Amino acid sequence: TANQLEELIHLRNPSAPYLSPIYFQMERIYGIRADIAFLQMVKETNAFQFTGDVSIDRHNPAGIGALGGGAAGASFNSWTDGIEAQFQHLLAYASTAPIPSGRTKLDPRFDLVRRGSAPYVEWLGKADNPNGTGWAAPGNGYGASILKSLQEALSY
Repeated sequence: TANQLEELIHLRNPSAPYLSPIYFQMERIYGIRADIAFLQMVKETNAFQFTGDVSIDRHNPAGIGALGGGAAGASFNSWTDGIEAQFQHLLAYASTAPIPSGRTKLDPRFDLVRRGSAPYVEWLGKADNPNGTGWAAPGNGYGASILKSLQEALSY
C-alpha cells in the first residue's frame, strides 16, 4: 500500500516527502506497478537523499537523462510531472503502447528508447538485457536490485 511504501522509505530517510499516492495514481493511468516504480525511485535517489548527479530541485525521481559524468539529468516543474515522466520512460521500455490519450508527453527521452526492449524489470539494466539496451548502463544487476528491494518490502 501507499502507507507501507512510505514507512519503508522513511526508515531510511525520515525527511523524505510523501510521494506514494502519486505513484498509485500513475499506476492507474499507465498500468505499471506503483511499487516497482517507487522502489526504482528509492534506488535512484538513495532514499530521497540525492547523493548522485541529480539534485532534488530537478524533481527527477528516476534520474532520467543523468547519464553519468556529472550530467544533471532532466528537470521537471513538480514531483507529479517527474513521476509521470518516470512512468512514461518505464512504459517506453516495457511496451510499444503509446502514452495514454489525454496525457502530455513529459519524458524528454521517450522517443530515444527502443520501444518494448525491456518488458521485464530484470532487463532494465543494459548488461542484463538480451536486446542490448536498458534504463541503466552498464546496469549489471539493476533490475534485480529493484526486485530484491520488492522482496524486502513484501517481507517487511
